[in-house]
Amino acid sequence: MTANMRYLLEEELPHGTSLQPVELLHYDSGEGTGFPQGYYAPLHWHNHMEILYFRRGDFVVELNLEEVLFREGDIAIINSGQLHQIVSNTRDSSHDVLLFDPKILSFSYGDELQESLLAPLIRQEYIFPGKIASHSPLHQEISAIIRQLIQICSEKQEHWYYYAKLQVLFLLIRLQEVGGLIPSKTVLGGLERERIDKYKKIISYMEENYMHPISLAQLAEHISCNPQYLCHFFKKTAGVSPVDYLIRLRIKKAKTMLKESNLSVLEIGMECGFDNASYFARQFRRHTGHSPREYRNLIQSGRS
Repeated sequence: MTANMRYLLEEELPHGTSLQPVELLHYDSGEGTGFPQGYYAPLHWHNHMEILYFRRGDFVVELNLEEVLFREGDIAIINSGQLHQIVSNTRDSSHDVLLFDPKILSFSYGDELQESLLAPLIRQEYIFPGKIASHSPLHQEISAIIRQLIQICSEKQEHWYYYAKLQVLFLLIRLQEVGGLIPSKTVLGGLERERIDKYKKIISYMEENYMHPISLAQLAEHISCNPQYLCHFFKKTAGVSPVDYLIRLRIKKAKTMLKESNLSVLEIGMECGFDNASYFARQFRRHTGHSPREYRNLIQSGRS
């Protein structure tokens, strides 16, 4: 199984609840884990902010199409809406992922903190630094705050969410004090921003229409180009062709429906954009190692 296929075996990341929109995840890779050949998360984005604390191993994190190397002890901060991909360079690795909705930083009362720091961050006039190296002065300033935040979210003692939110605010204030916040207009050039926006536009179209037939011509028209350019652009950006990405997206949606609905396998295949039952079964097995029925049985038996 290739690295680009492995993400279909993972479900969409939880992002907490509406009342507590903070989530802590931990990933290990290596023998006996869900990532025996090394951790991999494909190119994607979400509206939540993400803090990654790398505990063991070397990683390459692609941030807005630029590859950045991370080592043990380094910290990555991924801003809301930022394209990113995470790959461990070493088979054995370990890292924490902290996700939170940036809207939790907003207060209804427009005091100095809200107007001078929080509102500009939510509007993304300022963004977090992408990499905080373990040997950097900035790491010395904020790593203890982040470790404390991870501990709070891990232990989840009484009122843990209150303390987590306060810790995030403390992190922001400390970053501002030491000059760790970056004006967003200085980060991306016009061509880079255009490329990222094109990619997001294609993916969003697939997400909204995966249940219907989608042609390369439709995707190309959506970003005002020809199909040949679309295929070249998408493969260069995502590492897979748009057709392969669409199939994997449909398989991912089918997995969720096999878990959560009582629809038949045939109905699920049709709902997810497969117009042929045998083609659906063949693609599902290719990407998961199981037939749709086998996958559902594994889920129901609690062995998946």
